[in-house]
Amino acid sequence: MRAWSVLGKAALLAFLAAAAIDGTHRAAADGTGGETPPPPDDEVEPWDGHVPNTPYDDGPDAIPITEVSPGEQAAIHEMGERSDVGASTHAAWSAAVHSIAAEAAVQRAAHQSGTAGLESVGVEP
Repeated sequence: MRAWSVLGKAALLAFLAAAAIDGTHRAAADGTGGETPPPPDDEVEPWDGHVPNTPYDDGPDAIPITEVSPGEQAAIHEMGERSDVGASTHAAWSAAVHSIAAEAAVQRAAHQSGTAGLESVGVEP
């Protein structure tokens, strides 16, 4: 038992010594020591990313449908009719994802609180 006490004190001493000389610069209490961090950037670049649960924009390089051949126009219209991707489809996907996320949050909470699996022994949360 005494060996563990000595070993523990030695490990603590080594840790504190390493922390004291880890090479980081600390500012002195009077503000004269250490390095000053660079000032933060005042300009923040705007984010041009896609807003979740909304259709993607055609973009600047989009080719208007009037500029493609009649055969390609027919294929594009047929594909659009078959895919049926519209606001209702986006809403359905959004609802499904949020439902799955809510169920996952419930399962995570049950697991973290230690109540996961209690249904098998007759306990209802």
